[in-house]
Amino acid sequence: MIRKRTIGALAAAWAFAAFLPAAAQQPDSAKTGVLGVFTDTVVRYGLVPHHLTISLGGFLPNVSSTAKLSSPSKPGSDVNLEDELGLTPANQSVSAEVAFRIKNKSLITVGYFGFRRTASRTLTDSIVFGDSVYHAGARIDAKTTISYIGLTYRYYIWRYTRWELGAGLGIDALDLSASL
Repeated sequence: MIRKRTIGALAAAWAFAAFLPAAAQQPDSAKTGVLGVFTDTVVRYGLVPHHLTISLGGFLPNVSSTAKLSSPSKPGSDVNLEDELGLTPANQSVSAEVAFRIKNKSLITVGYFGFRRTASRTLTDSIVFGDSVYHAGARIDAKTTISYIGLTYRYYIWRYTRWELGAGLGIDALDLSASL
């Protein structure tokens, strides 16, 4: 009889010990309210504030360029710069962005984009450009550069796990230059 009571007491103690951690747990706090907004204070994957994000990338643009010099009395002719000067239509460019999250809903970003094409060619045919004539055998250098830099402050009014919506204010500078 003592053995049965001991085994019964051990079984009851084991069941009670197994039940205690489950009973000590609080209800799941991962409850969502209206529109997927979390009503608890648990930080979720989509709402984790990234303090610093650095993005590097590139583009492979395909560009075609033509030049034309004309006046009201004389219409000019189009000169395809890829065919005549050897500019490559496809080129590589660089893109970089740094984002710093000040608070959960505030973000500052600085972005840069750069693109450059250069070519040098000795002309095999003459080119008439306005009143100027570039004869065969002349060497022409062409350069095109595009640089963009932007600074933006964004404030997200609504920030949810899968989307965010807000307003931003920024200053952008774009430098386009071409020389022939």
